[in-house]
Amino acid sequence: MTRGRPPVKAVKEAIDMAKIRGRVWKVPEGAGLPFDFVIFSGFCIWFIKVRRTRSNLSELQDILQLCNADIRDFRMMPESAVSARELWVLAPHGTWQFFRITADAVTEIRSDGSAIPGTLANSPDQHHIHPAGPVITGPGMGGHHSVPGDIVCHYLSSLKEKT
Repeated sequence: MTRGRPPVKAVKEAIDMAKIRGRVWKVPEGAGLPFDFVIFSGFCIWFIKVRRTRSNLSELQDILQLCNADIRDFRMMPESAVSARELWVLAPHGTWQFFRITADAVTEIRSDGSAIPGTLANSPDQHHIHPAGPVITGPGMGGHHSVPGDIVCHYLSSLKEKT
């Protein structure tokens, strides 16, 4: 359970940023889902949770500790090759940080969804970490030409290895 008021303004700002990636569906208030909105594109579905912090957090371990409940809730959702779970954190001075949540790792990412090298961290429950592997280019952008062509769903890399 989170404390305080819902981050209504932060979610609105996040949705405006998310429209660059594709179509956005906002979760209705009180739906009880572990995410605030969903981004649909031609190659991936992103489930996004937005959080605000009271201070700037530079260490990934601080984010893991602060957002432990959100990360745990995300992990209750099944993973798939064409979906990703992301936590978007807004600091008091308008600085955003973005994180991809997998079953056993948390990786800091850029706003476009691409990984930032060297930012993989242990999950709060200390599972073994499996690196994401190389990112591959996905199929067409579905009419969203503002999304760079090399930005794809993180999980598609595992499909490449199996074919």
